[in-house]
Amino acid sequence: MYPTVHEFKARSDQADPEETFEDLHRSDLVLAAGRVACRKLRQLDLDPYPTSLLRRGLDKLGDDECAGVEYLSGMEYSAAVGVTIMDVVADLNEQLIGNDRAAEVAVEGLMMRVTDMEADMDVCFERFDMVGEDLTDTFHRLRDQEDKMEGVEQYLADTKRDIAMLIHDQEQIVDQVDFLTEERRRLEGKVARLTTDLNHLALAWFDQEAEYQRMRGQVDMLMAFQVAMQHGPGNPIEVEDDAANELNLGPPVEVLIEIQEDDGAPPRYVE
Repeated sequence: MYPTVHEFKARSDQADPEETFEDLHRSDLVLAAGRVACRKLRQLDLDPYPTSLLRRGLDKLGDDECAGVEYLSGMEYSAAVGVTIMDVVADLNEQLIGNDRAAEVAVEGLMMRVTDMEADMDVCFERFDMVGEDLTDTFHRLRDQEDKMEGVEQYLADTKRDIAMLIHDQEQIVDQVDFLTEERRRLEGKVARLTTDLNHLALAWFDQEAEYQRMRGQVDMLMAFQVAMQHGPGNPIEVEDDAANELNLGPPVEVLIEIQEDDGAPPRYVE
């Protein structure tokens, strides 16, 4: 059913971007497009020349103007098309402006992020400087530790050499102890042999002492006999037979002492 005049005006007065007016006749489509173009032209912010040019195609003719219907429809339709194009261009401009604003906001955000990143980089550089100083201090401490380790290694080498010398000295002392122990055993054997010889000499001494006492008794008797002989016949001294027998001293007595040498040689005898 074809739209009424009321429906035609209501549809042309609405700002519905989905409206196409395809169900209207060509002449009614031109009128509807003109009404929509007039409303959009009031909303557009154009320069005076395009505004005047478009409005001239949409306005009614004056009383002193006359023109054919086809001419008026063509101008109105052309103006409607021009307004539509301008509206699309305005939307594109708004989108571009919005995009520019968004780009500006994005750039501002990026700049803020860059500023924050620069601040973070400054903090990082400060931390890097601190880490570099710490590394330098650590390097110096490591060099000091290396120097100390070299001193410790030298001390250990000297201590090792001293220990080796002490071990060598102890080995020599052990060898000397072994030698002294062997020498002690040899001397103990020699002392034992000398003790034995001393015992033999003591026994020989006792024998000589007994012989000396016996011989002294004989000498005393001889001296008494000599005294008696000097008295003469008038003063005789009688000597018993046993005493005369005791004056017989007999042959001399020899005492042999056995001495044992410590070098394994055969024993020798001393008179």
